[in-house]
Amino acid sequence: MKKYILISGLIIILFLPCVSSAENETINERLIRVEESVKSLDSRLTQRIDDTNKQIDLLRQDTNKRIDDTNKQIDLLRQ
Repeated sequence: MKKYILISGLIIILFLPCVSSAENETINERLIRVEESVKSLDSRLTQRIDDTNKQIDLLRQDTNKRIDDTNKQIDLLRQ
């Protein structure tokens, strides 16, 4: 009986490092996927911020042009 327990224990002890290294590999693969996802999200966010800044600049230019046009019209009406 002790012989079977000893053999079973040895098999389990030999099997544990294989399982733990397989788990580490999957964890590393997951970390790589997470890093790639974060990089992708960061680049998309950066692109969206750049696009938003361009739109804001265009809106400022348009607003400034309208203000200038309005001021010119007011000046013409005062004359």
